[in-house]
Amino acid sequence: MSKVFLVASGMLSCKKKTNVFSKKQCYVNYGILRLASVLYESGIDAMVVQGLFRSPTEIVSRLVSLGYSGSEHPLLVSVPTFFAVPWATEFSRLIRQQYPDQQIFIGGQWVVNNRVDWICEKIPEADLVICGTSDDHIVELTTTHNNKFQTTYKGNKYFVANSKMPKSFLRYELLDEAHRFHPSIEVSRGCGRGCSFCIEGNIGLTPLQEPSLVVENLEYLRGFYNHDSFYTYFQASNFCPNQEWALQLYREYEKNHLDSLWRCEIRVDTINPKTLNLLAKSGLRVIDVGLESASKSQLKRMKKTKDPDLYLKKADILLRAASKSGILAKLNIMFYPGETHKTINETISWLRHREELIQGVSAGSLILFETKDKIKPAIDEFESLGTSLAKPNPDDPEGVNRLNLSNEISFDVAEKYSSDICNMLMSDKDYFDLKSFCYFPRNYNYSDFQADIEETRSTNALDFEEIIYI
Repeated sequence: MSKVFLVASGMLSCKKKTNVFSKKQCYVNYGILRLASVLYESGIDAMVVQGLFRSPTEIVSRLVSLGYSGSEHPLLVSVPTFFAVPWATEFSRLIRQQYPDQQIFIGGQWVVNNRVDWICEKIPEADLVICGTSDDHIVELTTTHNNKFQTTYKGNKYFVANSKMPKSFLRYELLDEAHRFHPSIEVSRGCGRGCSFCIEGNIGLTPLQEPSLVVENLEYLRGFYNHDSFYTYFQASNFCPNQEWALQLYREYEKNHLDSLWRCEIRVDTINPKTLNLLAKSGLRVIDVGLESASKSQLKRMKKTKDPDLYLKKADILLRAASKSGILAKLNIMFYPGETHKTINETISWLRHREELIQGVSAGSLILFETKDKIKPAIDEFESLGTSLAKPNPDDPEGVNRLNLSNEISFDVAEKYSSDICNMLMSDKDYFDLKSFCYFPRNYNYSDFQADIEETRSTNALDFEEIIYI
C-alpha cells in the first residue's frame, strides 16, 4: 500500500508584521499529525509535511524528494487559518497541474466548517472538503471509495465528522523535519466557557488525558529526541487540571525520572493556584494566560466573566502563585469592540502594577474571520459600539477582517497601543525566551536572534520598538 501524504498549509503573509522573526515560527500543526498517527496505528504508512513560510513550489519539491509521485490515496491538505487559504490555493493548483489524477481533500475545521462552497471556489482543485474532526473516519476516507459524502447545491462534496480525541499520542517520526520542531501533546479539546470571541466558546471541554498517558508520551519524546533538549506544548484551549490530576502527573513524572519542561494555555479562573506548584514540579515552566482585558466593562462585553472583580482578583492570585512556583507568565491581551482610551488604560494600569510578575505580553485587536457574504451580520452586532471594518492590510486574504473598534479607537490606534504594551512589559530577551519555548526552531539560539535584530535594523531602518512587536 502506498504512503498517505498530509500537508499542513503554510502562509504567504502573517497575522502581525511579516518579517524575519515572524517567519521563524516553527509550530507543529498537531491536528494533521494526529490524523497521520491514527493512520500509522492502523498500519498505513503516512508522512506530514509542513508548509510554514516556504513557498508552495518548495513544498511540492519537498514532497517529491520524500517519494511522492502522485498517490492512489487522497492528498490531505490542512488549512488551519484564513491566512493559509492563498497558500493552499496555489499548492493545490501546482499538484493538480503536475499530477492530474491526484485527489485532494481539504480540511481545517475553523476555516472550512459551513464554508464548503467558498472553499471550493477558492481551491477549485478540492475533490472533498472535510468538516469537523475526522480522527474516527480518516482511515476509511483515505483508503476506500465507499464513503457517503454530502453535496452542496453547487455540487461540491463534503464530509462532516465529530470524532472523539484518540487516547493514543502523536507520532513525531511521521513529521518531516521533526527535529526542527518543539513537540506538542494534545491533552484535551474544547472549552465551553462562552467567550463571545472564541470559536470554542460553545464546544464542550473533553476530559484531560490520563496522567500516565501524558508521561508515556513525554518518555516517547525523550527517546525520539535522543535525550537532547526540547520543550513541549500541552495543547488544550482550557487546561484546567484538578489537584488529583496534578498529583498523579507529579507522581508519574517523578517515578519515571523525567526532566521535560512544558508550556500550556490557561484561563485565570478555572485553575486552582495551589495546583500550579505541583505542575511546576512536573515540568511546567511557561503559562499563556488568557487574561484578555483588565477593563471590567470590556470583560463583560466579551463575555469573559460575569464578575469582573472576582475575575481580576483571581488573575492577581494566579500570577503571584505562578511567580512563587518559578513559572513564567505570558499574558494575552485582546482589544475588543467598544474599547476607549479609558478602557485600554485600565488594562495598562493593571498590567503595570504587576509587571514584576509578567514575563511578556501578546497584545492585539479582535479580527473577525468571515467571508464577504457573511461579514455584515458580524459587524452589525457591534454597530452600536461604533465598530466598523478597517482598511485591510495589503496582503490580507479574504476572510481576514480587521476592525476600527470604536469611534475613539481605530485599528491604527489599537495597533499603536499593542506595540506600546508589548514594549512596556517585554524586553528583546523576554521575547526570545518566550518564543524559543515551542515557537522558534530548536536550533535557533539567542546569538542568532541578536544577529537577526541587527540585520533587520540595518536593512530596514527599524526602531527596536517596531522589531519587538511581531
